[in-house]
Amino acid sequence: MKHILYFLFIWFLAGSIIGVFAMGIIALIDGITINEVLKSYTKNIYYIFDFQIVGFLVTVLVVLYFLHKEEQIGFWDIGLKIDSFKSLILGFVFGGLPVSLVALTLYLNHSIVFKLSIYKNHNILIYFFILILVALNEEILTRGYVLRYLLLKKNKYVALLLSSILFATFHIPNDDFALISFINIFLSGMFLGLFYIYFKNLWFSISAHFAWNFFEGPVLGSAVSGLKTDSILKQDLLGKDLFTGGKFGFEASIVCTIVLIIFIYLLYLFCEKNYKKNGNLQIESLETVLI
Repeated sequence: MKHILYFLFIWFLAGSIIGVFAMGIIALIDGITINEVLKSYTKNIYYIFDFQIVGFLVTVLVVLYFLHKEEQIGFWDIGLKIDSFKSLILGFVFGGLPVSLVALTLYLNHSIVFKLSIYKNHNILIYFFILILVALNEEILTRGYVLRYLLLKKNKYVALLLSSILFATFHIPNDDFALISFINIFLSGMFLGLFYIYFKNLWFSISAHFAWNFFEGPVLGSAVSGLKTDSILKQDLLGKDLFTGGKFGFEASIVCTIVLIIFIYLLYLFCEKNYKKNGNLQIESLETVLI
């Protein structure tokens, strides 16, 4: 665990230094102060996009450095080799279904009402790319490096548990974060890491992470872990925050807790079946698992 803490310290330090430098450049270009950049960061879609690019580059560079220095393996060896598109398809299905089920449950329970929203097409497109960067950044960091390294040192379920706790901890600074947010993001970490501990394939996690966030925010109109996005649908929250998730979004909903537990179990069954069969991914098994 000491190595992981050291890795995260270097990652945080590099991110802070480069982040401040990026803020200075933005402030200089826009003719404002760094403090004003900070205040408007979560409200300005272009700032969000810029900082996601910076964050992604920092993560890639730090991971590359540690892979080369400590393990002498290539960047693609962390689970980024694409042998087929099966894992991407599976990830998108397993990521999109649960968040859609949460929304449907809340709608049928009259806890939320959906309306068509007035939105800008180009903003939805920008959020599409922002959420791709979010998925790449967080999955390369938490599953591609942290979970993979822990798997070399510990039991696979202990490694999954520890990496999921770290994943939830990363979200504590988000707006409107609460205990139930921590629990659900921890469960999300278990869900996103489960496939990896069986097949060492990161594309499932990236695709599932992106699908969850994109359906949750730009499609269904919920906040994405506290971040509000432009969306095709607008939500009116009628139920209690414990059910709807309130300002934080679905990840602060008890309904989300139940749905995540169900889908973790379904994904576990899928992984067990395919791994025991021949150690490979068989997409044709998906239908039987879900049924």
